[in-house]
Amino acid sequence: MAGELMGAVLSSIEGRTDISRVEEVNVTIGRLSMLGEEQLRFCWEAIIEEEPLLKGSLLVIAHEEGRVRCRSCGFEGPIDMTEDPLLHPMLPVFACPKCSCGVDITSGRSIHVNNIKALSAEGAGE
Repeated sequence: MAGELMGAVLSSIEGRTDISRVEEVNVTIGRLSMLGEEQLRFCWEAIIEEEPLLKGSLLVIAHEEGRVRCRSCGFEGPIDMTEDPLLHPMLPVFACPKCSCGVDITSGRSIHVNNIKALSAEGAGE
């Protein structure tokens, strides 16, 4: 995932000759993406060492909570996660907090770049 983020950042600044380097990359990680923040930071720091435009850049992470829509009662809101002892303990079971029926996840699974803070070739922030 760190490689995909790096690719997205480089793609967004491709052709921008006025950028000398990226200082900060702000991303949002959905809590249901099951992506570990510390692992992402570690991988980011390792892979950017070979990319001059990104070397030393800071990865700033925000989180997005999970939200659901109930298939039965129509509830829309925050997710209720429980562990089912019959399933693997790391596999969450998503249930409607109102009626305990099955739900569809409406947010909290995505990972996206919010913005990039870069220095111009003259040294001023962009």
